[in-house]
Amino acid sequence: MWSKLPNVLTASRLLGGPVLGLLTSLGCWQTCTTGFVVLAATDVLDGYFARRFQAESTWGATFDPVADKVLIGSVGIGLFLNGSISPLVCCAVVARDSMLITGALALRFWALNQSEDDFSTLSKKFFDSSVQTHRVVPSLLSKINTGAQCVWITSALGAQGFPGLIGEQVPESLGTLVLATTLVSGMDYLRLKGIQRI
Repeated sequence: MWSKLPNVLTASRLLGGPVLGLLTSLGCWQTCTTGFVVLAATDVLDGYFARRFQAESTWGATFDPVADKVLIGSVGIGLFLNGSISPLVCCAVVARDSMLITGALALRFWALNQSEDDFSTLSKKFFDSSVQTHRVVPSLLSKINTGAQCVWITSALGAQGFPGLIGEQVPESLGTLVLATTLVSGMDYLRLKGIQRI
């Protein structure tokens, strides 16, 4: 049971992100604020439980960073549609994450294509998460960027759901920090920093 918990937590972000994004676009502020905080916390918990119960898996290592991007991107787009966050910052975050996912898929295809497998075998390997080609080691800046994005999204949701607690100027100020860390960390990945061939 415990060995499956980290993957369940990761899957909750993958599935819950789009749902929260939809609810955010509909203006369900308090529900989305609470939901986002809970799902964002699973990013810490899945890693902790994976180490605690020695339950690291290829699936988890592959989809954990993707789940983060799905959660942040989905809710970010929902906030953008409501006019609650800066379009520039939202576009930068979504563009960077889309670039990372597309680049990772391209690198995977290129690495697998070096073999002499036929197309059928290549396709099976491409979609088999147990076949690893590269390992992404997040830099300190990338971790700071993810944390800043989560705080930014939380503040933007909270400013709408709990206006007495969080002022609208808070997400605006945090947006500047997120834009800076997003651009700099994105340039790091363009230079293939932290990407290791297996």
